[in-house]
Amino acid sequence: MERIGDSILNIGEALIFSIIGDRIKIRQVETLEKTFSESGLGQTL
Repeated sequence: MERIGDSILNIGEALIFSIIGDRIKIRQVETLEKTFSESGLGQTL
């Protein structure tokens, strides 16, 4: 199960890389979304 979870996480990070064009971790995306929503900008990635 852990290996499956790791694989899914890697796939998600690869998708983010293909969209953004820069290596970024899932946790960083979550933090950015939280920061945007708390700032009142209403932006999501």
